[in-house]
Amino acid sequence: MNYQIKQTQLPTEPLWIWAEKSHPNQTVLFRTQIKELEDYEDLAVQLAGQTRYYLSANGQYLGQGPCPSIWPDSTADSYPVSSENGCVTLSAIIHHFGVRTQSHPYAPTGFWCRLIGLKAGQWEAIEIPMESWKYHLQGGWRHTNLRRTWATGWMEQFDSSKQPENWQAPDFDDHEWPIAVEVKHPESTLSPRRPPHSYASMPSLHRN
Repeated sequence: MNYQIKQTQLPTEPLWIWAEKSHPNQTVLFRTQIKELEDYEDLAVQLAGQTRYYLSANGQYLGQGPCPSIWPDSTADSYPVSSENGCVTLSAIIHHFGVRTQSHPYAPTGFWCRLIGLKAGQWEAIEIPMESWKYHLQGGWRHTNLRRTWATGWMEQFDSSKQPENWQAPDFDDHEWPIAVEVKHPESTLSPRRPPHSYASMPSLHRN
């Protein structure tokens, strides 16, 4: 990851979004398209998600995270992305635990994301309007109350027939998906990821 990208100043008042309703062990699929990016020499996406995210751009898997942090702080990750004809399609699976585990402290629901672009040698923020984010609830992951112990997360149950086909593709029709809503966390802060990214293979059920 480019050092300049990692050092790009993060917002002090991040705009968090989520579904209209929330509950523990909730999975939400988010997607958006950002256009008119032709003037940027380079692009990167920055994001934070509670509790786990799986990120794709233009239908291609980028990575997952974040490193656990103690709320109200959240770890923000950065990934380089490329535009296609001046457009970037972002899609993310966010799994909200809604409980404390041994590895993840409790945190409320929330997904923050933006682009940054390089122009004339300087990185600048490209904020994504909240109303451009669409979401789909669960996406095949079943909401259950099954946990082995307090130290672990939820037992995963997935029904692939319930996941929208090719929903991460740029040409997917999401017009029937609802628009994401803002969730207010005025106390929240963002910190850049400090440990380097390591390759984490995506479970097959998270792929296209």
